[in-house]
Amino acid sequence: MEKQAWIQHLKSLEKNAIIASTGRAAHPCAQLHSKIGGIPDLPPDFVWPYFENVRGWESSTPHPLSFIAQILLEDLIPYDLDHLLPTSGILYFFFDLVEYEENEQWDRNVFYYDGNLTLLKPHPLPEELTGEERIPEFNMTYHPLIDHPSCSEYREYHDLENKYENWDERYEEDAALAGYPPRSDYDDRVFKFLGYGDIIQNEVLSSAVFMHKSLSPDEEETQPQDWINLFQTGFLLSSDYEQYWLDAGSLYFYIRKQDLAQRNFHHVCAFHECG
Repeated sequence: MEKQAWIQHLKSLEKNAIIASTGRAAHPCAQLHSKIGGIPDLPPDFVWPYFENVRGWESSTPHPLSFIAQILLEDLIPYDLDHLLPTSGILYFFFDLVEYEENEQWDRNVFYYDGNLTLLKPHPLPEELTGEERIPEFNMTYHPLIDHPSCSEYREYHDLENKYENWDERYEEDAALAGYPPRSDYDDRVFKFLGYGDIIQNEVLSSAVFMHKSLSPDEEETQPQDWINLFQTGFLLSSDYEQYWLDAGSLYFYIRKQDLAQRNFHHVCAFHECG
Protein backbone atom coordinates (compact mmCIF):
# COMPACT_ATOMS: atom_id res chain seq x y z
CA MET A 1 0.00 0.00 0.00
CA GLU A 2 1.58 3.26 -1.07
CA LYS A 3 2.10 5.94 1.55
CA GLN A 4 -0.83 8.22 0.66
CA ALA A 5 -3.24 5.28 0.53
CA TRP A 6 -1.99 4.11 3.93
CA ILE A 7 -2.52 7.58 5.38
CA GLN A 8 -6.09 7.63 4.10
CA HIS A 9 -6.62 4.16 5.56
CA LEU A 10 -5.39 5.31 8.96
CA LYS A 11 -7.53 8.43 8.84
CA SER A 12 -10.60 6.28 8.16
CA LEU A 13 -10.00 4.77 11.62
CA GLU A 14 -10.03 8.10 13.46
CA LYS A 15 -12.03 8.44 16.66
CA ASN A 16 -12.73 11.46 18.81
CA ALA A 17 -11.28 11.21 22.29
CA ILE A 18 -10.97 13.38 25.39
CA ILE A 19 -7.67 13.70 27.22
CA ALA A 20 -7.30 15.14 30.70
CA SER A 21 -4.35 17.01 32.16
CA THR A 22 -4.05 16.62 35.92
CA GLY A 23 -2.78 18.88 38.68
CA ARG A 24 -2.48 18.25 42.39
CA ALA A 25 -5.29 19.92 44.33
CA ALA A 26 -3.75 22.29 46.87
CA HIS A 27 -6.86 22.03 49.04
CA PRO A 28 -9.74 19.58 48.52
CA CYS A 29 -12.72 21.45 47.10
CA ALA A 30 -15.94 21.26 49.09
CA GLN A 31 -18.04 21.63 45.94
CA LEU A 32 -18.97 18.51 43.97
CA HIS A 33 -16.47 18.15 41.10
CA SER A 34 -14.54 15.73 38.92
CA LYS A 35 -11.31 14.43 40.41
CA ILE A 36 -8.71 11.72 40.42
CA GLY A 37 -8.26 10.22 43.88
CA GLY A 38 -9.14 11.98 47.10
CA ILE A 39 -12.40 11.27 48.89
CA PRO A 40 -15.34 10.27 46.68
CA ASP A 41 -18.76 11.88 46.97
CA LEU A 42 -21.16 8.95 47.13
CA PRO A 43 -24.89 8.30 47.57
CA PRO A 44 -25.98 7.25 51.08
CA ASP A 45 -26.72 3.63 50.10
CA PHE A 46 -23.41 3.02 48.34
CA VAL A 47 -21.64 -0.24 49.22
CA TRP A 48 -17.87 -0.04 48.78
CA PRO A 49 -16.57 -2.62 46.26
CA TYR A 50 -14.22 -5.36 47.44
CA PHE A 51 -11.91 -7.86 45.82
CA GLU A 52 -13.69 -11.04 46.88
CA ASN A 53 -11.22 -13.74 45.76
CA VAL A 54 -13.97 -15.87 44.26
CA ARG A 55 -11.31 -18.02 42.58
CA GLY A 56 -9.84 -19.01 45.94
CA TRP A 57 -6.25 -17.96 45.33
CA GLU A 58 -4.13 -18.86 48.36
CA SER A 59 -2.23 -15.56 48.29
CA SER A 60 -5.33 -13.35 48.15
CA THR A 61 -7.82 -12.31 50.78
CA PRO A 62 -10.84 -10.00 50.45
CA HIS A 63 -9.87 -6.33 50.46
CA PRO A 64 -11.41 -3.04 49.33
CA LEU A 65 -10.73 -1.68 45.88
CA SER A 66 -8.99 1.68 45.61
CA PHE A 67 -10.93 4.76 44.55
CA ILE A 68 -9.49 5.94 41.22
CA ALA A 69 -11.74 8.76 39.99
CA GLN A 70 -15.15 10.38 39.95
CA ILE A 71 -16.20 12.13 36.75
CA LEU A 72 -18.98 14.72 36.72
CA LEU A 73 -20.31 13.97 33.26
CA GLU A 74 -21.64 17.42 32.50
CA ASP A 75 -17.99 18.56 32.48
CA LEU A 76 -17.32 16.38 29.43
CA ILE A 77 -20.23 17.62 27.28
CA PRO A 78 -18.19 20.22 25.31
CA TYR A 79 -15.51 17.62 24.49
CA ASP A 80 -17.66 14.56 23.74
CA LEU A 81 -18.01 15.39 20.06
CA ASP A 82 -19.82 12.15 19.18
CA HIS A 83 -22.22 12.42 22.14
CA LEU A 84 -21.36 8.95 23.40
CA LEU A 85 -21.34 9.63 27.15
CA PRO A 86 -24.28 10.45 29.41
CA THR A 87 -24.76 14.19 29.86
CA SER A 88 -25.73 13.99 33.53
CA GLY A 89 -24.70 12.10 36.61
CA ILE A 90 -21.35 10.80 37.80
CA LEU A 91 -19.11 7.89 36.87
CA TYR A 92 -17.01 6.33 39.64
CA PHE A 93 -13.96 4.17 38.89
CA PHE A 94 -12.35 1.66 41.25
CA PHE A 95 -9.49 -0.82 40.85
CA ASP A 96 -7.56 -3.36 42.90
CA LEU A 97 -4.22 -1.70 43.63
CA VAL A 98 -3.25 -4.50 46.02
CA GLU A 99 -3.13 -7.42 43.60
CA TYR A 100 -3.39 -5.40 40.37
CA GLU A 101 -5.75 -8.07 39.12
CA GLU A 102 -8.64 -7.58 36.74
CA ASN A 103 -11.82 -7.72 38.76
CA GLU A 104 -13.47 -11.10 38.98
CA GLN A 105 -17.08 -9.99 38.70
CA TRP A 106 -19.08 -7.44 36.80
CA ASP A 107 -20.51 -4.40 38.56
CA ARG A 108 -17.47 -3.82 40.72
CA ASN A 109 -15.10 -1.41 38.99
CA VAL A 110 -17.41 1.25 37.52
CA PHE A 111 -20.56 2.75 39.00
CA TYR A 112 -22.95 5.23 37.40
CA TYR A 113 -25.11 7.53 39.50
CA ASP A 114 -27.76 9.68 37.85
CA GLY A 115 -29.83 10.64 40.86
CA ASN A 116 -30.12 13.74 42.99
CA LEU A 117 -26.61 15.19 43.26
CA THR A 118 -27.46 17.02 46.49
CA LEU A 119 -27.65 13.61 48.21
CA LEU A 120 -23.99 12.88 47.58
CA LYS A 121 -21.69 13.16 50.58
CA PRO A 122 -17.94 12.62 51.08
CA HIS A 123 -17.39 8.95 51.88
CA PRO A 124 -14.30 8.07 53.96
CA LEU A 125 -11.96 5.54 52.41
CA PRO A 126 -11.97 2.11 54.06
CA GLU A 127 -9.36 1.85 56.80
CA GLU A 128 -7.82 -1.19 55.08
CA LEU A 129 -6.64 1.05 52.25
CA THR A 130 -3.17 2.27 53.13
CA GLY A 131 -0.10 3.70 51.43
CA GLU A 132 -0.20 3.69 47.63
CA GLU A 133 -3.72 2.29 47.71
CA ARG A 134 -4.84 5.81 48.70
CA ILE A 135 -4.51 8.38 45.93
CA PRO A 136 -4.41 12.09 46.84
CA GLU A 137 -6.78 14.41 45.02
CA PHE A 138 -5.89 15.69 41.55
CA ASN A 139 -7.97 18.07 39.45
CA MET A 140 -8.49 17.65 35.70
CA THR A 141 -8.49 19.91 32.65
CA TYR A 142 -9.99 18.46 29.47
CA HIS A 143 -8.95 18.71 25.82
CA PRO A 144 -10.35 17.10 22.64
CA LEU A 145 -8.14 14.75 20.65
CA ILE A 146 -8.44 13.14 17.22
CA ASP A 147 -7.17 9.68 18.05
CA HIS A 148 -5.66 6.79 16.10
CA PRO A 149 -5.14 3.19 17.23
CA SER A 150 -2.02 2.08 19.03
CA CYS A 151 0.35 -0.12 17.04
CA SER A 152 -0.70 -3.41 18.66
CA GLU A 153 -4.38 -2.75 17.98
CA TYR A 154 -3.70 -1.54 14.45
CA ARG A 155 -1.60 -4.59 13.66
CA GLU A 156 -4.20 -7.02 15.02
CA TYR A 157 -7.29 -5.57 13.35
CA HIS A 158 -6.39 -3.04 10.64
CA ASP A 159 -2.98 -3.90 9.18
CA LEU A 160 -4.00 -5.01 5.68
CA GLU A 161 -0.45 -5.83 4.61
CA ASN A 162 1.00 -7.17 7.89
CA LYS A 163 3.43 -4.28 7.71
CA TYR A 164 4.12 -3.68 11.38
CA GLU A 165 5.26 -5.58 14.44
CA ASN A 166 3.47 -5.39 17.81
CA TRP A 167 5.67 -2.52 19.02
CA ASP A 168 7.02 -0.77 15.98
CA GLU A 169 8.58 2.70 15.92
CA ARG A 170 7.92 2.82 12.18
CA TYR A 171 4.21 2.82 12.86
CA GLU A 172 4.36 5.98 14.97
CA GLU A 173 6.71 7.57 12.43
CA ASP A 174 4.19 6.86 9.68
CA ALA A 175 1.34 8.07 11.90
CA ALA A 176 3.25 11.33 12.41
CA LEU A 177 3.35 11.76 8.63
CA ALA A 178 -0.44 11.39 8.71
CA GLY A 179 -0.59 14.34 11.10
CA TYR A 180 -0.93 12.60 14.47
CA PRO A 181 1.31 13.70 17.35
CA PRO A 182 3.68 11.02 18.65
CA ARG A 183 2.17 9.35 21.66
CA SER A 184 5.06 10.57 23.79
CA ASP A 185 3.84 14.13 23.18
CA TYR A 186 0.52 13.56 24.96
CA ASP A 187 1.46 10.52 26.96
CA ASP A 188 3.86 9.16 29.53
CA ARG A 189 0.74 8.18 30.22
CA VAL A 190 -2.33 10.37 29.70
CA PHE A 191 -5.79 10.15 31.16
CA LYS A 192 -8.15 9.54 28.29
CA PHE A 193 -11.84 8.99 27.67
CA LEU A 194 -13.13 7.27 24.52
CA GLY A 195 -11.01 6.98 21.40
CA TYR A 196 -8.38 4.24 21.48
CA GLY A 197 -6.54 3.01 24.53
CA ASP A 198 -2.81 3.81 24.51
CA ILE A 199 -1.86 0.16 24.76
CA ILE A 200 1.54 -0.60 26.27
CA GLN A 201 1.91 -4.28 25.42
CA ASN A 202 -0.85 -6.32 23.77
CA GLU A 203 -4.19 -5.12 22.47
CA VAL A 204 -6.96 -5.64 25.03
CA LEU A 205 -10.04 -5.98 22.81
CA SER A 206 -9.64 -9.76 22.60
CA SER A 207 -9.20 -9.84 26.39
CA ALA A 208 -12.48 -7.96 26.80
CA VAL A 209 -14.20 -10.56 24.60
CA PHE A 210 -12.69 -13.38 26.68
CA MET A 211 -13.57 -11.76 30.01
CA HIS A 212 -17.15 -11.13 28.91
CA LYS A 213 -17.52 -14.75 27.82
CA SER A 214 -16.10 -16.12 31.07
CA LEU A 215 -18.15 -13.85 33.35
CA SER A 216 -21.37 -13.89 31.32
CA PRO A 217 -21.49 -17.34 29.70
CA ASP A 218 -25.26 -17.14 29.13
CA GLU A 219 -25.05 -13.92 27.11
CA GLU A 220 -24.36 -13.64 23.41
CA GLU A 221 -20.66 -13.63 22.61
CA THR A 222 -19.14 -10.28 21.72
CA GLN A 223 -16.66 -9.27 19.03
CA PRO A 224 -13.57 -7.06 19.46
CA GLN A 225 -15.18 -4.25 17.46
CA ASP A 226 -18.02 -4.16 20.02
CA TRP A 227 -15.72 -2.63 22.66
CA ILE A 228 -14.51 0.93 23.24
CA ASN A 229 -12.14 2.62 25.65
CA LEU A 230 -14.25 4.21 28.36
CA PHE A 231 -11.36 5.49 30.49
CA GLN A 232 -7.63 4.97 30.88
CA THR A 233 -5.37 6.31 33.59
CA GLY A 234 -2.24 8.40 33.13
CA PHE A 235 0.68 9.13 35.39
CA LEU A 236 0.04 11.29 38.46
CA LEU A 237 3.01 13.52 39.20
CA SER A 238 3.43 16.37 41.65
CA SER A 239 6.12 17.73 43.94
CA ASP A 240 5.18 15.30 46.69
CA TYR A 241 3.47 12.38 44.93
CA GLU A 242 4.06 9.98 42.05
CA GLN A 243 1.78 7.25 40.73
CA TYR A 244 2.94 5.08 37.83
CA TRP A 245 0.38 2.27 38.25
CA LEU A 246 2.90 -0.36 39.29
CA ASP A 247 5.58 -0.45 36.54
CA ALA A 248 4.99 2.59 34.29
CA GLY A 249 1.58 1.20 33.47
CA SER A 250 -2.03 2.18 32.93
CA LEU A 251 -5.46 1.02 34.01
CA TYR A 252 -8.00 0.53 31.23
CA PHE A 253 -11.77 0.38 31.49
CA TYR A 254 -13.45 -0.96 28.33
CA ILE A 255 -17.18 -1.05 27.67
CA ARG A 256 -19.36 -2.48 24.91
CA LYS A 257 -20.65 0.23 22.60
CA GLN A 258 -24.22 -0.99 23.02
CA ASP A 259 -23.92 -0.90 26.81
CA LEU A 260 -22.60 2.65 26.69
CA ALA A 261 -25.49 3.70 24.46
CA GLN A 262 -27.92 2.14 26.95
CA ARG A 263 -26.13 3.71 29.96
CA ASN A 264 -25.40 0.24 31.30
CA PHE A 265 -22.10 0.23 33.20
CA HIS A 266 -22.46 -3.24 34.76
CA HIS A 267 -20.31 -4.97 32.13
CA VAL A 268 -17.15 -2.86 32.11
CA CYS A 269 -13.89 -4.80 31.70
CA ALA A 270 -10.99 -3.48 33.74
CA PHE A 271 -7.37 -4.22 32.86
CA HIS A 272 -3.87 -3.31 33.95
CA GLU A 273 -0.82 -3.22 31.69
CA CYS A 274 2.69 -2.38 32.82
CA GLY A 275 5.59 -0.86 30.95
